[in-house]
Amino acid sequence: MSSRSMFCAAVALSCAVLGTSRVEAATPAARELLARAEALNMGAGGHYDPAAALALYEQAAASGDPLAMMGLALQLAFRDAAPGDRARAEDLCRRSATEVERLAAAGDGMAQTMVGSARLLGLGGAKDERLARQWYEKGAANGQPWALHDLAYMKETGEGGPKDLRAALELYRRAAELGNVRSMQRYAWLTFDGEGSGGDCARALRWLGQAARAGSRSAAGYYGGVLAFGREGCVPADPQAAVPWLQAGAAEDPSATFNLALALLGGVVKPAGLPAPAELLETQLRSDRPLPISAEMLAFVYGSGVGAPRDAKRGREMVVEAARLGTDGFPNLRQLAAANRVFQPVFRRGLAALQTLADDKDAAAAAMLAHFYSSGVAAEPSPGTAVRLAQLAASAGEADAMRVLSYAYESGDGVDADPAESLRWLIRGAQAGDSFCMMFYSQRLMRGNGVPRDVAAGVQWLERSGEAGNYWAAGDLGHLYDEGWYGVPRDEDKAVKWKRLRARRGDEEARGWLRYHNQPLQ
Repeated sequence: MSSRSMFCAAVALSCAVLGTSRVEAATPAARELLARAEALNMGAGGHYDPAAALALYEQAAASGDPLAMMGLALQLAFRDAAPGDRARAEDLCRRSATEVERLAAAGDGMAQTMVGSARLLGLGGAKDERLARQWYEKGAANGQPWALHDLAYMKETGEGGPKDLRAALELYRRAAELGNVRSMQRYAWLTFDGEGSGGDCARALRWLGQAARAGSRSAAGYYGGVLAFGREGCVPADPQAAVPWLQAGAAEDPSATFNLALALLGGVVKPAGLPAPAELLETQLRSDRPLPISAEMLAFVYGSGVGAPRDAKRGREMVVEAARLGTDGFPNLRQLAAANRVFQPVFRRGLAALQTLADDKDAAAAAMLAHFYSSGVAAEPSPGTAVRLAQLAASAGEADAMRVLSYAYESGDGVDADPAESLRWLIRGAQAGDSFCMMFYSQRLMRGNGVPRDVAAGVQWLERSGEAGNYWAAGDLGHLYDEGWYGVPRDEDKAVKWKRLRARRGDEEARGWLRYHNQPLQ
């Protein structure tokens, strides 16, 4: 579940409010089901189980209680995982909205939070973040845990009003004290990895552990990551204690498996009984939420032979996989090498191994180093070294090295700028199968940038890039067929194909477009 859907994962519904609700259609049995659903959905009482909560919402809504119906509607809309979820949510909202809005206007905190969530989602009407924030403020004033949490997230992100991290932290604190495990987790994130919000370190670690023990797998994965590498001046590293939490969190937190692999690569975790780092990274890439950093790391591991037997062919495949996931030039690896002390010695060994291979004219190693030196992964950017390595690799047929050369000749970094030579290497890279070269060449053709304008040929190259799995090309194709870019006839079927590819990789714009056009996400 994404962080955006995390904060919206439930609606406010407390036992105290349920006891005073004025919905005449509600029965004691329905209210009991709603109270149990809330406890599971929030983690109150130390047990967090959103799936079991959803089943209880279903049972409560079957009674015809408008609050339960609206609660289920919001659950379905926030989840939006199965075909028909959104349509069913809209129907439930339509049938219950009048009574819920009446209660909200009369001061019922539960109803106020529900109306805020409906406005945030655009359920039963237009999306209105400003109005959503206003209703959440009313629910928060009534002590509703989910109103506090959702309002905190809006203040954290600046949705619907000014961004205020300190106010967000205080709201998360209040919601966490009411037992909300998501608020515990967000409080910890702002404290450990946020923008200097000033959270209490000991409290954050305690709450994160509490959320993990309550059953939040995403909290377990994050807790494991904090323990594995520590936080300077805040949490001492305890990698071995992190292992069971990283394993527990892997099903929901895609970074948990990566962090376990990284801890093994860095030698800070005993390998006994654990899969090899490369095996863990391969497993992460096969999950329903593959991370670009996993592909980048595998390209590095296989390409250098540090952490796994060297496999240049598999390393090349991982460079292609990273492009499928939306990255070019190892940007995530660069950040990791700069910030993570456990990875830094591993990276230095891999860099030395790659350099030795490149000195022996190994084209795959030279291509990887060319990326490293052109973008500053290895150290400060060294354009001249990048060009020299890229020339060696490109002459041996390494397509991604041709991309590096095209960049260099276009920008004049490390070599005299030469638009004609840039275009020559771009075309060669496209013909050799590099999906980024295909995409950039398609853009030149459709715009007539340095070449005769040829929209039909440009579309063909963009399609080839998309078929190769390039994430960004898929995005351009979705827009091209939806909006008729460059005079291309609009084609909803083709737009759906490419939007769906992006949606499967987590793109929220594509997911929203598919929902709007009543198309399933899969």
